[in-house]
Amino acid sequence: MRRVRFRKPLRKTRRRRHGAPCGNVRGDKRIKAMPKSSDSKSASSWKKLKKSKPKSRRASSSWRARMRRILKFSRWAALAAVLIGLAYGANYAWKNLCIDDVFAPKRKPLKSVEFKSDGAITAGWLAGILKIPKGSTISDVNIFHIKKILEEVSQIKSVSVERAYPDILRIEIEELKPMAKLLVDVDSRRTLFLVSPGGDVFRPVCYAPETLDGLILVEGAKFESGEKMACAEKLREFLEAARERFPDEFPKWASVDISQLESITLPLISVTTRGGTKIVFDAAEPKKQFDKLDYILRYSKQKSLNDFERIDLSLKDRADAKLRTAPR
Repeated sequence: MRRVRFRKPLRKTRRRRHGAPCGNVRGDKRIKAMPKSSDSKSASSWKKLKKSKPKSRRASSSWRARMRRILKFSRWAALAAVLIGLAYGANYAWKNLCIDDVFAPKRKPLKSVEFKSDGAITAGWLAGILKIPKGSTISDVNIFHIKKILEEVSQIKSVSVERAYPDILRIEIEELKPMAKLLVDVDSRRTLFLVSPGGDVFRPVCYAPETLDGLILVEGAKFESGEKMACAEKLREFLEAARERFPDEFPKWASVDISQLESITLPLISVTTRGGTKIVFDAAEPKKQFDKLDYILRYSKQKSLNDFERIDLSLKDRADAKLRTAPR
């Protein structure tokens, strides 16, 4: 008798998807308990990170572009500055140095010297100082040597010397203007000097005698050689105010003594007229004393009292006037 064996039928299993967990999904309690929010959060954070990367790239690229533009502009600006400097230097060298002698053709003899000054210096005096040899060309003239010679003249404040090709030399001078005159002992001799409103003391050049006579003489001045005169600013203010207030009387003033101008207790300015009258001012308030002087001058004119020896205006409440001879 033949035996027949029955095999146990095979159990059908579902095909597992890619990425799905092994085992029974329904019965896996751990999988059911896993929160879904962590996956969503990680996914959202990953998306944010992915989106933020292009922004940083754009920001860095824009910053680099700006830097490139700035560097490019800086290079062009530096190049322009260098070119301007080279052009200025070449122009200066061509006008003032001897480099033109190499490139320029033969020059004609110096035709003229164009001279300009804002003071008393004349072209004749300048020609005697420069002594340019006859027949010299403009390239033969040493403009630095000429400038040095002129700057040593104490009356000259500044000087400009230029070549104007092909045959002209230009010289322009700015002079100090005189406010008053001084008499100074130099090598045991009384020497005339002039003083500017700024206090510069200098020897007069090319001034006419009548111009020098019309300047007021300053006495009691303090200054060292090569330095400015002390109290020049106070003296300038006093003289300008007096000239404005007494235009007819001021030309009659011969000298002004400033030896007590720096006194701490009572600073004084004493004026002596050409007639010999001495007028004393309080330097602290000279303009108020001009009213007193104006009254005395008008009164003396009405009474024909012109021979005053001394007029003291420095007193606080009054003014003293002393006549040389008693009135009849």
